[in-house]
Amino acid sequence: MTSIIDIHKEELGLAFQQMGLEPPSAVLDRLKPCEDPRDPLVRSFLIYDFPVEDQTASLYIVVKENERNKWYIDQVHVYLEISSQRTEDGVVVFDRKFSLDKTPLPGLEDIRSILGVFVINEKEKEARFLQFNLQDEFVALGFSNYFEMLRSASQNGEFAVLHTFEKLPETTSNGIKAVRFEFVVAPPIGDQAGFLWMIRGSLVSEPESPYSVCGQAEQAFYKLGDHLPNKTEMVNDLVKLANRQIDTYEAVRRKFGFGDTSGPNDQGNRCSQGRLRL
Repeated sequence: MTSIIDIHKEELGLAFQQMGLEPPSAVLDRLKPCEDPRDPLVRSFLIYDFPVEDQTASLYIVVKENERNKWYIDQVHVYLEISSQRTEDGVVVFDRKFSLDKTPLPGLEDIRSILGVFVINEKEKEARFLQFNLQDEFVALGFSNYFEMLRSASQNGEFAVLHTFEKLPETTSNGIKAVRFEFVVAPPIGDQAGFLWMIRGSLVSEPESPYSVCGQAEQAFYKLGDHLPNKTEMVNDLVKLANRQIDTYEAVRRKFGFGDTSGPNDQGNRCSQGRLRL
């Protein structure tokens, strides 16, 4: 008995061949009927595995029927999983959907090229992580979200830069809510492993926003020997620095009468004297 899929194999075979999935006959034999209650036009699906570098990627291909009763490839889901020591789950995942209603569907070689770049980049990140392997040091400093920080890593010249936000227990009087920490990791030199070289701390008015750096307190903590201050010490230093800056400005403002409108002549004299003395 001829199935509905058999009737449409010729047109689907051509679509798979154009996509680069060959031999079409072997691909068609793996087609499975499918129904989707959210989309009555879905007719079939196919899972296709193929090699990328030394990994195996998978395509999940969704087949639909158009108004002329023709079957066609409507969606391609690409999935690749690489083992990793730098994530809590032990893997990094490439998971992307290409849909015909948004963009022309890529061919197999296009997908292989995209995945090849992903694999190379992830292997480079993994190699850097194994050279650094700073989890114990971060924990000793009071930072428990090491793997989350790794996902924020960027490159600045030869240095790797990680960042995280730490909310303050209470919002300060001038609206400071958190500290933004940047961790600058020096690259390996010869047989010497990379190491945490400097931590920059900035007070911010909105947690998790790189655009809200307050500017009233920003400080760098350099590694002296094997010592860096822990997170609590750094937060306290930044808050104290902010308070000192605010107090100093307030004292200068009062001394020279900035903002005093009691008299135009007095105001002008005080400002002039302030500029001369400063």
